[in-house]
Amino acid sequence: MSGPKNYTAKQIVSEALRAIEEANRIKREREAALALKQEMEKLRIEEERKQREAALALKQEMEKLRIEEERKQKELKQKELDKQKAMAVLISSIMGSFEARWRSFITLAENRFSLLVLEEKFQKIQQMGKTAKENLALEKAIAALEGEMANHLNVVSTFAKAEVEGKSISANLKACKAVYTFCNELESQWDARHKSIISKVQLMQVGPEQSTVDLRVLIEEGNNLIEQALKHEAESKSRFSLLQATIESLKSIGFSSVDPVFEDESNPLSAVVLTAMRGSEKIYISVPLGGVVHSRWDGLPDETCIETFKNYLEKLKEKGFECEPTNPGLRDEPNLIRKGAKDLPRNNSQQRNV
Repeated sequence: MSGPKNYTAKQIVSEALRAIEEANRIKREREAALALKQEMEKLRIEEERKQREAALALKQEMEKLRIEEERKQKELKQKELDKQKAMAVLISSIMGSFEARWRSFITLAENRFSLLVLEEKFQKIQQMGKTAKENLALEKAIAALEGEMANHLNVVSTFAKAEVEGKSISANLKACKAVYTFCNELESQWDARHKSIISKVQLMQVGPEQSTVDLRVLIEEGNNLIEQALKHEAESKSRFSLLQATIESLKSIGFSSVDPVFEDESNPLSAVVLTAMRGSEKIYISVPLGGVVHSRWDGLPDETCIETFKNYLEKLKEKGFECEPTNPGLRDEPNLIRKGAKDLPRNNSQQRNV
């Protein structure tokens, strides 16, 4: 068993120095650890400060961006509102102008013709104008309808002109004595058709296009009717002159005539029949408005017939009706003339054939 160690003074000093050195080392280590800890704490605090500053800067920047975005959004929203207001004003102006033109159209349009289809389209455009967000489709629809409105007015105007012309033709037909004399029944039929066309228009049974076509056809027929009546009148005057010359010529060679009469008393277009007598001789003459004039000469001896016939032709020539036989045999061989039918002057010129 060992007892306590005995140290020398040198050992004791050495040991004390070693202990002091160890204590200093520990102290240094503690101071270094503390310093490191303090430095790390400073660094942490600095980092936290920097992070706080960075976060605050980021927050401030984000806030700026948010405010800027809100400002831009407000501007965009305001621009959109302004655009919508401007579009609403434009659409209102478009609709106001169009509705004014529609009212003018209604004033100009004939109320005798149905506007139902156009009115339905107008109402659709009105509804469209209340909900429209842009003007292009609305203006396109308005342009299409206005095209139809212009066409309607053009058609109505054309009908109105035809109607005026039809009334004028109707008045001319009634005022024309030739029509009354020679085409009275045709004029009555024309007038009935004219009234029927106007009646259908008034009852809205027929549109202006077809009514105009019907009136144009009727107007042409009316003009033709007047032309035809005047032609008949001229032919009638020519026939009257021929009848006068014929009667006077027959009287000059000793014939007495009965007043001429129409073959059909109710029809002035029918042939005029004239009978003339001289003793046992009798002439029957039929004078149509145009074409060949027919006669039958009874009771003349063959020897006398040609001389009397020549005298008759000479008298007609003196009256201005130049005649010549249609049959060359009547000129070359007088003995070919026999009792029976003969040709008298044609009623188509001053040169007449017999």
